[in-house]
Amino acid sequence: MNSGRLKGTFTAIKASAALFAAVFVLLAVQMLLGHDPAIGTTREPTAKAAVTEQEPEELSLLDRATNALDMQSPSEDEAEQYYEQEAQQQTEAPAPVQSDAS
Repeated sequence: MNSGRLKGTFTAIKASAALFAAVFVLLAVQMLLGHDPAIGTTREPTAKAAVTEQEPEELSLLDRATNALDMQSPSEDEAEQYYEQEAQQQTEAPAPVQSDAS
């Protein structure tokens, strides 16, 4: 009785391995031909985005801080002028939103 169950188990393992190998070979051939189903075709030329001139946007606080770190230390006069300009550019923050839950 046990030999029949063991024989059936090995048959199922062999069939699973054969199916896996067949699918693996099929996908490998598709990828070699340039038809990778995961990323699409790679042999077709892709359109390049048009380059347009844009006006420089106002830098975010993080960009300004990064740029400030990249610069050399300014003199005291330059630093004072910078902080005065920053104070003039800052706007008043909006009022916090309150809800029934808070």
